[in-house]
Amino acid sequence: MKINLRVWWNSNFGHKPFHKQVNSIQEAKDVLQLLTDYDLYLGDKIVGNAGGLEILQDDEYIEFCDDDDRTILEIMDSEKK
Repeated sequence: MKINLRVWWNSNFGHKPFHKQVNSIQEAKDVLQLLTDYDLYLGDKIVGNAGGLEILQDDEYIEFCDDDDRTILEIMDSEKK
């Protein structure tokens, strides 16, 4: 069974979020890190950002959480420690 995953990202609050289909949790981590790094590079042009990973469930995308109920950003943060 194929799992449908997509990263969502919003570089400036109030704008429509960007979506990118990904094939794995690792690819999602890589994309989110790249988007974070790019926003840091842009500096003051970015007012605030937010992002995450969604999974398609019952024809609707919902926020992805692992078996410990952690979002992808919480997972990535815990891996940095």
